[in-house]
Amino acid sequence: MLTRKKSLVLIAALLSAASVLFVSRLHRTVVYSEMISRQIAERLAIRPVVAQPSIPDQSQAIVTRYATFSVSPTVLRKMDAHDTWLKLSGDGECSVLLTEIHFESQFTSDGNYTFYRDAALTVPVSRWECFCMSDQEFKSHVPHVVAKAANGFADRGITFFENQHSKGIVYHGSDSPTSIQTEIAIWDKVHPIAQTIAISHSDAKLCEQVADSIAATWQFTITELPDRDTLVKLANDSASDFTKDH
Repeated sequence: MLTRKKSLVLIAALLSAASVLFVSRLHRTVVYSEMISRQIAERLAIRPVVAQPSIPDQSQAIVTRYATFSVSPTVLRKMDAHDTWLKLSGDGECSVLLTEIHFESQFTSDGNYTFYRDAALTVPVSRWECFCMSDQEFKSHVPHVVAKAANGFADRGITFFENQHSKGIVYHGSDSPTSIQTEIAIWDKVHPIAQTIAISHSDAKLCEQVADSIAATWQFTITELPDRDTLVKLANDSASDFTKDH
């Protein structure tokens, strides 16, 4: 049985621990609230939708040395290689930039698909919810918040898609006086290989049509991630092949 003195010592220790916990959680709640500005809060509040992409009635197959996809034949007429990036351009100001294919697993073993999917689903929490989170819950929540908040391509919406060979996320960017940019992140269903594609044009509808067509038809044709030198050659050879064919 505890003596009165020991009881008082125990109570003091518990109060001290509670005080430390309270101050720590109050501090993180204040920092979190300051981090979520109005613009960021609006971006975080966007809830993704799931859509089945459709192939256009008239489409042109684009064949690179590591993937294939289709778009409207009037949209893309030229392909240039920029190191390991590929840029397709067509009528007017339309362009599609294919960044370097990559394998990443610092967040999740499926090439980070699960991480970015969960980030897209993340919405801001209230101050009270932030305060009540356990340390583990908070540590899991913040990276998703940061990833979603940092994506400037997602201000008009987010769409999850899947075709026979690939799965991914379309980030619908904000309108601007000069162009509209839409970003597609695509993952292979078999191998943890991913690629990011940026579509730019002054016509929002055309951007969406190009994104929809790519999402519906994209297929990686390599079975493993090559080294950088091989990747450079694949990108450059792809541009050369496209130029010869057109």
